[in-house]
Amino acid sequence: MKNKFAAILLIVLLQSLFCACHSPECKTTNKIFSSTSPDKKEYKDELAREIKKSDRSKLRFYMRGYWLEIHGDGTKKENIQVHVSGDDLCADMNLIIKGTKKGIEDILLKETKGYSGAELEDFQFDIYQDSLRTEFIFKSVGDVLD
Repeated sequence: MKNKFAAILLIVLLQSLFCACHSPECKTTNKIFSSTSPDKKEYKDELAREIKKSDRSKLRFYMRGYWLEIHGDGTKKENIQVHVSGDDLCADMNLIIKGTKKGIEDILLKETKGYSGAELEDFQFDIYQDSLRTEFIFKSVGDVLD
């Protein structure tokens, strides 16, 4: 009886560990999101349009990844990718980190290792658009739910 209880407890613990850091599954009906890469202008324009028409308080953001770009002139650009989900929105968003890293300092130090799928509460960002580019600029995170 003790072995059966221990086995069940172990299974429950392993399932909770496995599920704890994964963003919820969602599916998109938006053809641009399903057929275009998040780094393309067409994708970013569509995502900006969808976010602008959404109630931001109903959107949820989950950490996906981090990468550092080093340009030929030696300048560096830090980026993160988050997954955005809401009522009618399911997409990945690439953001540039300029200046502030408020709320994600630890995540960046660890290059998101151990934080993949963590929910980012009170996630703040700006959208910059012109005819040549669309950028999502990270501003801050209130809390990281890991």
